[in-house]
Amino acid sequence: MYMIQGWEKKVIRGDIQKFNVPSGWPFEPGDYKVGNPYHPAAVVVPLGSPRLESKALEYGCAIVGRCRTANIGIEKLVCNVVSNPNIRWLVVVGPESEGHLSGQAIISLIERGVHPDTKKIIGAKGPSARIPNIPIEIVERFRRQVRVVDMLGVLDEDLLKAVLRGVVQEPWNKVEVKVKGKKYVLYDPGAYLDEPPIIVSLEKLFSVKGVRVESTSYTQTTIIARSIGEAYPYIVWLLDHGSFVEYVDERGSRVRELLNILIHVRKPLAEPMVPREYNILSRSELEEYAKTYLNPSRRGFEYTYGERIVAYPTRVNQLEYVVKKLSNNYNTRRAVIVTWYPPKDTVVDEVPCLTTIMFNCRNGVLHETAVLRSNDMIRAWPANAYALAKLLKYVSLKIGVEPGTLTTLSISGHKYL
Repeated sequence: MYMIQGWEKKVIRGDIQKFNVPSGWPFEPGDYKVGNPYHPAAVVVPLGSPRLESKALEYGCAIVGRCRTANIGIEKLVCNVVSNPNIRWLVVVGPESEGHLSGQAIISLIERGVHPDTKKIIGAKGPSARIPNIPIEIVERFRRQVRVVDMLGVLDEDLLKAVLRGVVQEPWNKVEVKVKGKKYVLYDPGAYLDEPPIIVSLEKLFSVKGVRVESTSYTQTTIIARSIGEAYPYIVWLLDHGSFVEYVDERGSRVRELLNILIHVRKPLAEPMVPREYNILSRSELEEYAKTYLNPSRRGFEYTYGERIVAYPTRVNQLEYVVKKLSNNYNTRRAVIVTWYPPKDTVVDEVPCLTTIMFNCRNGVLHETAVLRSNDMIRAWPANAYALAKLLKYVSLKIGVEPGTLTTLSISGHKYL
């Protein structure tokens, strides 16, 4: 999952050992500026402050940056710190990121760690303070490497200067600095030598794990996965441990919900197409369900997707239209299917959950995007995704191109309680 790099060459300042910083550090992109990579302190200004950031660089810190979110932002911070063993202190200073409370989350992470199952930062107060993409052993390595100076909310530039000057003192010249009523004994312990230096790349983690998860709040969640089956466990996990809301819907059912769940499947026709954890429909039943998207029969129901797709109430065969439109011009942005029919769906109880399907062909590859106004993520999303993947294959064969990605946007992604 990550690369171990043994850097033999070191530079010495007195008795304080320093690793030569590898070319290209820091490796994770972000909202930061690099100072002296041999300095023992990194500085985080959660919400950002141009004045504090410029002063931190002036006072010699290794790196200074902002961290507005308490998940992917902290993951990038962890990766960049553990790849530079010279960093032994993390100074969290300045205004807090409102809502996310990322500064408090960083302090809690160093002091208390993460829950091994939920990946929630223990003691963090923000609703999205989880770091699901980094292995626990890397998180623990980060915690062993650095100590934190809690200057959250402090805007005093002279106090920041005292801290950053204090951490470069030799161990025999250590100094005490008082911050927010707490005394810190500051000195430079030298590079972290207890374990081999490592380079951790989120991209490498994602390519190995096949899944990337970012959930900033109950209004925004993104899952990027190789296959349908590999995405599903993370949906289940987020609706058990994520920043969800719970309420009673208009039908009287109690639901747990995340708004705007975007799931991007890179290879929707690759196995596993059926999640191992999914036991609502069998593979053969999913095959039959997928065929209904091409069948205009209502089969006694108020509506079916097939009826809306190939026999829309105005008698338009939208699937035929999409194939013709793409065949005439691969670059069209008008290959759209809608299932919502206002004259009917505004007055009846049973209405489509899947409302829009769009196809875009680029560079000889066909991509499909579907919008679902309401989605039972536990019972229905795997079936929806399976049928949409088969629909992608059908259109790709008709127009003679390769099937590409499938993206679903579930505006209300929920679990029934």
